[in-house]
Amino acid sequence: MPTECEYCGNALTPEEVEHPEPEGNICNSCYRDHFEFDCCRCGNPEHIDHQHVFCAVFEALTGLGGDVEPGVYELVRFPYYADGVIEGYVYHESFRRVRDLDFESTDDYPMGHLCRTCRKDLKLRQSKVGRELQARQKETSQ
Repeated sequence: MPTECEYCGNALTPEEVEHPEPEGNICNSCYRDHFEFDCCRCGNPEHIDHQHVFCAVFEALTGLGGDVEPGVYELVRFPYYADGVIEGYVYHESFRRVRDLDFESTDDYPMGHLCRTCRKDLKLRQSKVGRELQARQKETSQ
């Protein structure tokens, strides 16, 4: 039975050895870094499989094809951002605005992702295009 984290090489705790993550023998810290994100509305962790569905934009983002103004958006096309050497930008056509922004971010980032609980609280429903995109993403990641 493995006793070291596959990512960092540190010793696993007895609990981590006894109850390994589905992704492998990973310490809690590495699991958090590689397989979870924090919801920008409530701050709770969520598995990355649910990350790229809805996002909140808190500050206008420079976009190719037009800026993306503050609001809540469904991500309907990938990629939705490009990270440049000096500055990144988003692809405007990848964002479908679904509602105004009526909450503040839990961190200092101009954009964040929403967990399933907050999406339910905000009554957000994924479009057919969004569901198909999510299914394609799952197929390519397996």
